[in-house]
Amino acid sequence: MHMRRKPWARPELAACGYYREEPAQLRGRWGDEFARRQPLQVELGCGKGVSTARMARDNPGVNFVAVDVGRDVLGCARRNAQAAYGDAPVDNLILAALNVEQIGQYFAAQDAVERIHISFCNPWTLKKRHEKRRLTHPRQLWQYRSFLMDGGELHFKTDDDALFDDTLGYLSSCGFEVRYLTRDLHRSGYAPNYESEHELKYAAQGVPVKFLIAVKRPDALLPAGRLVRVAAAVIENARGEVLLCRRGPGGECAGRWEFPGGKLEPGEGAAACARREVLEELGARIRPVQELGETVYAYPSRTVSLTFVRAALEEGGPLELREHAQAAWVRPRALTGYALCPADVQMARALAARDAP
Repeated sequence: MHMRRKPWARPELAACGYYREEPAQLRGRWGDEFARRQPLQVELGCGKGVSTARMARDNPGVNFVAVDVGRDVLGCARRNAQAAYGDAPVDNLILAALNVEQIGQYFAAQDAVERIHISFCNPWTLKKRHEKRRLTHPRQLWQYRSFLMDGGELHFKTDDDALFDDTLGYLSSCGFEVRYLTRDLHRSGYAPNYESEHELKYAAQGVPVKFLIAVKRPDALLPAGRLVRVAAAVIENARGEVLLCRRGPGGECAGRWEFPGGKLEPGEGAAACARREVLEELGARIRPVQELGETVYAYPSRTVSLTFVRAALEEGGPLELREHAQAAWVRPRALTGYALCPADVQMARALAARDAP
């Protein structure tokens, strides 16, 4: 259900000291945005923030980032936060507008998130092909792993039985261990329980609320080959064009276009990996500028965690196609017109949106 547009929401958010309109700029340094450095928790799809505001108010020793894609609903969350805090400063809560499907572009391992909250997200149960949109689907869970600290927790609530059961399988396949589970939260005695509008509604209707706490197991404990960490270079030239390379025959992405890069070696960072891979594949030296974000994609044979690194060419000589069949310099707005490897699509869309006329 879509919320009606609230003309007051955007002006109030613009004047709000704890709202962030451009959260991608804070990736890896969310801790700097708060009055105090302390543990960080993130709520995905906070809605009107009824439970968010009380949770943040009651836990002043924790910093919270509450995100949602809609400005209208975040306007409501701001009002609820003000009501919950009263005359006290709202100094441990930040509201941010972003698309959770692209969460890897907004949070990084340096943010050391200790807990993620997901409550009453869309179950996407009507059509099988829509299940990948779930906030607990493996393609999302792998992204959460990239910024959730080892031993960090995922707290999940839902009224939907099918989503809850499927999520148990998703968590197991993505290296999370369920430590607590109840299929009737309000009868379980679990506390503290901060209730959202949805939860209050379902409780009044007698619908049992399902709840679990899952813990992230370290990467070292995952089965070999399940997660592959990769870096890709988004190389820009003086005309603002971006380099794409087309794979040769063979493999899962034969003939498709990609941002050049490859697997991280043990102890290697994304920038160093991108520099090394571009030199090996194209005979070119690049200067990494910044990390643009991370995407996680589950191929049939493996799951790829792909970190994108914006870079510039250090030398202007011709490229050597040592491993690719073709290379092309492309305006960012035209990237989505190419047959891309699936793991590169999300970043291509983001670049194209920034370059829109």
